Amino acid sequence: MVKFQKNSTILLLVLFSISLNVNSQSNSPELPIDLTTNKIMYTDVVHTDSTLLKADLFTLARIWFAETFRTSGAVIQMEDKESGVLIGKAIVPIIYKSFGVTHDLQNVLFTLSIYFKDGRYKYEMTDFIYQQQSPSPLIEFNDIPFEYIYFNKNLGVRKYNKKTRLSFVNQLDTQVKIILKDLISSMDKKNTPVDSEW
Repeated sequence: MVKFQKNSTILLLVLFSISLNVNSQSNSPELPIDLTTNKIMYTDVVHTDSTLLKADLFTLARIWFAETFRTSGAVIQMEDKESGVLIGKAIVPIIYKSFGVTHDLQNVLFTLSIYFKDGRYKYEMTDFIYQQQSPSPLIEFNDIPFEYIYFNKNLGVRKYNKKTRLSFVNQLDTQVKIILKDLISSMDKKNTPVDSEW
């Protein structure tokens, strides 16, 4: 009877360990990696109403960018309506928590490029840079590529532990998907207000 209880206890511990391992893996999103640059890159080609011309899509995206990114860190770096190119930099905040207390917001800078053709556009969101916030003006931290955080799964990020690293990855993935969903919705002709005479 004692041997059966011991074996049952070991079996329960193994099953519990496996369930924890599966659960922790499911909490970590697989970020899209560009095979050429080995950088995190969210990209897709989105087909729109075929009556939307390249210039129309450019205008919709330019308005969306201005309304979405209102921080001082958001900057249009290149806009060429004729060529159908819009490139900008923006920031998403990452919340840093320790022992259940929110300490400060960390920023992740990224580049968003949108290329337009009649009836479709392609977006690329990449060059994610983690901007560490210094606790003092006397201490300077270097910005680091977010890939450092993502690929070093077994390491803490400098002063951060594995749980914080996982939180950063999840927050970035969630925020990027919200931004891209909003972009796609704003570029959809059905969701665009019809011009009215005013």
